Amino acid sequence: LIEVIERRLEIGKVFSNPDLVKKIVLESGGSLRELMRLIQEACIETTGDKIDEAAVQKAIINLRGEFTRPMPHSFLPDLVKIHKSKQTDNSPTQRDILFYRYALEYNGDRWVDVHPLVYDLPEFQRAIKSFAGGKKTRKKKVGKRS
Repeated sequence: LIEVIERRLEIGKVFSNPDLVKKIVLESGGSLRELMRLIQEACIETTGDKIDEAAVQKAIINLRGEFTRPMPHSFLPDLVKIHKSKQTDNSPTQRDILFYRYALEYNGDRWVDVHPLVYDLPEFQRAIKSFAGGKKTRKKKVGKRS
């Protein structure tokens, strides 16, 4: 996705730090739609000539709120299950979670995980502790979390 951004703009002229592009890509969960929304929101939030850390962080917070506000709390146990197993059980709730993109399905060795915007929600982190014996999980490589 970084290549997609590079084809549309000069990263050094738009972002104060190229690492901010990586942060936006990670938070997008690999979704081109979310990537563009995050960049657009960061442009709105920036106060200087370039998109800086503060603008990116505000964009993430704004999009996280917009994205997860309608998410039912009843999804949390299933989101934890998906996060732990990296797969879905095809139940109606888990199909809804995929439909609303609270969890994302990745190709290749087909695996599923919660959307990064959901992962960092305090409610989700509490659910991990509550439903998984109190052990918080740590982020891993791009997209994959355990």
